[in-house]
Amino acid sequence: MQPRAVYDQSMTSPAQEARVVPFSTGTTVNCYHTKLQLVHGGNRSGEVSYGMNWIFTGPSGPSGTDYTNLKTNVVNFLNHVPSGATNSPAWYISNSCSRAVNASSYDLYGVLPAATDPGKLGPPIDTSTFTLNPPTPAAAAPRMPEDLACCVSMRADYGTDEEFGTATRPRADDRGRFYFGPLHNSVASQEGIGLQYFCFDAGFLTDLGTAYKSMVDVLTPLSWLAAVWSRKEKVFKPAIFYMVNNHPDSQRKRQSLVDKSNWLTL
Repeated sequence: MQPRAVYDQSMTSPAQEARVVPFSTGTTVNCYHTKLQLVHGGNRSGEVSYGMNWIFTGPSGPSGTDYTNLKTNVVNFLNHVPSGATNSPAWYISNSCSRAVNASSYDLYGVLPAATDPGKLGPPIDTSTFTLNPPTPAAAAPRMPEDLACCVSMRADYGTDEEFGTATRPRADDRGRFYFGPLHNSVASQEGIGLQYFCFDAGFLTDLGTAYKSMVDVLTPLSWLAAVWSRKEKVFKPAIFYMVNNHPDSQRKRQSLVDKSNWLTL
């Protein structure tokens, strides 16, 4: 049986010693949010997006080169095959997402300084397009339900936070995630003894986890740290662990528009 936490790997670096980072230092923005958006052919919103949070650790605000480094590597997370992986994450995304030239988009936002409007995204700093690599197989083929997704989680240092407080869950503010999908049926596997049940294929989990860790490893020395955004505490927290869940999640907003339910008379 595969472990539920397929990856629980450290991403610690010397720059991640601070447990919390304010949105800004004076007028200099420290915290940023990227969004990868794919055009989807059949769900309610017509798109699928993956959000990631980042702390800039350079001596001053990011330069144009810093922004380019971030964009290149976040897009590469989808399209690039890193060392140790067999396929890129895009290889597993179903063909319900467009592979048309420049149909996908990358957006970068700064989190507004506390003196302005704490915890809100500012106007886009960078809006670019890119082409999502083909799936497997390139031709139309069976795919998983549109709402099925694989959860990629990251967490910060728990410090003295408890899992269960008084009517609260303090450690929830130390964790973040995004939901990777929709997916082709090559991600499917099964586990269990006797009665078998659905899980994600080990090769898919390895490729997705390797791609995420590779992206973070490249960006950390370029002054970009993967982060968890605590909206309650109004801070970003450097992520030091990540996990790829081998059991599926559902994102109902990604469900197909085609409704084949039918009321019948009893």
